[in-house]
Amino acid sequence: MGKTTRNKVLKIGIRFRLVSFTLAIVVMVGGSITVYAFLNQTKNIAQDFEAHGRNLTTLLAKTLIDPLYELKITNASNLVAAAIENKDVEAVYVLDPEGMVLTDGTEDNNYQFETIESFTAANRIALENERVEIKHSPEHLYISIQVISPGNELLGYLQVVLSPRRAIDRQHEELITLIYIVATLFLVGMIFAFLLAKWFTRPIEAMVEGTEKIKNGHLDTIIKLKRRDELGYLASMINQMTAHLGQTTVSKRFVEDIFRSIHDSVIAVNETMVIEMVNPATSTLLGLDEEKLIGQSFNEFIEMSNGAAITKNELIELTSKQGKEIVFKGAEKTIPVLFSAGRLHYGVGYSTGIV
Repeated sequence: MGKTTRNKVLKIGIRFRLVSFTLAIVVMVGGSITVYAFLNQTKNIAQDFEAHGRNLTTLLAKTLIDPLYELKITNASNLVAAAIENKDVEAVYVLDPEGMVLTDGTEDNNYQFETIESFTAANRIALENERVEIKHSPEHLYISIQVISPGNELLGYLQVVLSPRRAIDRQHEELITLIYIVATLFLVGMIFAFLLAKWFTRPIEAMVEGTEKIKNGHLDTIIKLKRRDELGYLASMINQMTAHLGQTTVSKRFVEDIFRSIHDSVIAVNETMVIEMVNPATSTLLGLDEEKLIGQSFNEFIEMSNGAAITKNELIELTSKQGKEIVFKGAEKTIPVLFSAGRLHYGVGYSTGIV
């Protein structure tokens, strides 16, 4: 496996999983916090809006006591008109004890001496038990209150109609702010995830690269990994194992150097009679490059006296005979040679090929 392929596998494998896992946690935690914060903020905004309306209504009711007690409706109208200027207030109605509108604070007083649908006899009954009544609708908030004199005389009623538009706008602003916060958290989480993945996979890449060199016979390879964790311990164990192998095993490079330095032609074939390795002397003798020989059938380059191909068993029989004469077929000519063969063994009784 080449370095490019190895790095690609690591990036797709561990690095991709680490980044995906970290981002999934960020999204789940960030999303949960966002939903909780939005719902909690929405609740707080609704409570603040209702408290604002209740305070406004209570304060206006107190200021209306004297005008209603003295039946100065004009003064009451002026107070109501001032209240309507509040951005949250959509309408204000001052009613007599029978529920008839005395003033609505507008210039024309369109509802004067009339009843309104939002304040009925049921509201008056409800206000007998509660000084303040609050009703919600999708578009408005209705707050009704009794106007009572210091002598506990019922002077009338006050109803303030508020529009929740500003509260809704505030909710939208809060939502946008939360979205920006989540996006920032996601970006920070992504950067953190990539840095974490890089920090985690870098020592693994170093160990993979080192073990590949060791696999190829470079037993002098040392994996330099200064970490006081499991990966650092693993790298230390690999280095110790490699040092031990270097003391007890002849490296593959050393064997190849010996193989290539032999001046006679040497060919190694596997159990299926396919050429696995040749030395430079063979390439020179046949006039063919090593790449053109390896992977080819051994019979492509020999010529038996009877013209038939040599079988595996016949080749094995030759391992007990020395100096058998056969003919090599080179690129431009045939070359008679004295041929000897030997079995390759890996372990006891396990044959891997013939040389």
